[in-house]
This record gives sequence, C-alpha cells and structure tokens, in this order.
Amino acid sequence: MKNQESRLRFKIHDNRSTAEILAICLIPHNVVDCMAPVMEVDTWKDWHPLCNKHERTGPFDAYRFTSHFEQSFMFGAYKGEQNTVTYRWVNETQGFYLQELVTLEEGEVGYFSNPKYTREKVYGSVLCIAMGENQTIIIQKFKNELPMKIPGFIEKFFMKTFCPNIIKTLYDNSKNAKNPKGPFYKHIQEDKNGQYAVLRKIIVPGDTQNKPWPVIYQCQRVVGMKIDAEEEKANVAKSQKKKRKSKQRNLFRSMSSRFDKKRSKH
Repeated sequence: MKNQESRLRFKIHDNRSTAEILAICLIPHNVVDCMAPVMEVDTWKDWHPLCNKHERTGPFDAYRFTSHFEQSFMFGAYKGEQNTVTYRWVNETQGFYLQELVTLEEGEVGYFSNPKYTREKVYGSVLCIAMGENQTIIIQKFKNELPMKIPGFIEKFFMKTFCPNIIKTLYDNSKNAKNPKGPFYKHIQEDKNGQYAVLRKIIVPGDTQNKPWPVIYQCQRVVGMKIDAEEEKANVAKSQKKKRKSKQRNLFRSMSSRFDKKRSKH
C-alpha cells in the first residue's frame, strides 16, 4: 500500500475452522483519531466492508463495553454475528493503550440471546503506542472460530480483498477523524463516556524515553517503519548513557576484584 507503513498476516489453522489476523501499522495521526472509528460502533456500517449492524448491548464506560455485530459477504453467501465484551487499559507512564475483546457467554451482562446468523467466537487485542501528537503504532491480533470449516473461496476473499481493504480503511478513517463533516468528529468532541480523555493522557509531546522500546524495535524490524527523527535521537542518547554506566560498573567491579585478590595474598 503506497505511503503506508504496515504489514498484515492472515492464517487459516489446520482445523480449517479458525482464522487469525495479525497487523502492524504506523499511522501518521494521533491515537484519538486512530481509535475513534473503532470505538464508535454505530459508524461501522458506514466504513466496515462486511458490517450490516453493530450496536452496544449494555452499559458502557471508558473502560468496558459490550456489543453485537452482524456481517455478511460474498453477496450473502455467508452471514455471521459476534457478541463481545471489550476491556480497555491505558499505561500513562509508557504511553500506550491496550484493548482486549472476547466473546460473551450466555448469562453475562450484554449477552444477545436471539442470534439470527452463525454465532462466531472471536478473540482480539489492540495495542496502540502513542509516538507523539501525529504518530501512532497500532498492533492488532484477532482470532475467529467458526462452527464450520472455512471454504477455500472465503479464504481467498479474505487474503486478496478484505485484509488489504480493512488496513487501507484504518488509514483513511484516521485521516477523516479531523473532518468536522465526517462521521467521527462529533463523537470525539462530545466524548460522552470520557474514552477520548483517557486516550489523550498517553499523548505526551516530546516524551520518548519511557516508551516500550523493545516492542517498538520489533515493529521496526517487521514493518521497516521509521519513527520521528527526534524520538530516535533521544532514545539512542538514552541507550548510549546506559552503556556508559554499564561500562563504569564493570570497570569498578573489575578493579574491586583485583584489589581483593591482592589483599588475600598478603
């Protein structure tokens, strides 16, 4: 995808009924703009290529919500639905956001008891690392379990059509979130349940030293992404400082060891 730093892997398990998607993206927009389209479930039918309906099914706040999602594809050859609960956490110290999605079980708050289509089991995680006011790393992993074997034509559709389109949509939606006439801007400004205020806590301009760098370096290796020059410079300086301190400690230990040996001889 032109001008988009991303990688995506789609895998069908040997049982032919479980599919996994792993995506890593560097998006040139802040984490609020990146996540608003995902958080506002009522907008999904306007941008998600498979969505027929997505609505909340119970009480929600900035850290938890439940929803019911219906989808169809291949001109209605397949119709399915998902009933899930999403949990959210933020780490203000290291500047990242984590979201986990799991299937609701019967009897749990938000459970949708009258399914019309094939009920799917889905598990998903989204990790967002705020790299400044205009850069966000997003890592997504989803596993979908169907009560049937996945036909070859569906596998081909996901690999060739759906996966590339959904990544492109992620970039397009993030850009469109700042548009006052777009579907997301109003929700961001209203922030009825405080979820965007929570996300803004991890956007700290100029803060680079406290980021989860081991994860970021892995993303750079896989995707070949380039982070802001100032952030890279600051992190390199921090790394060099640690190396200097380490050398000083090793030198001190070596000198202490030699001194102790001389004393023992005497």
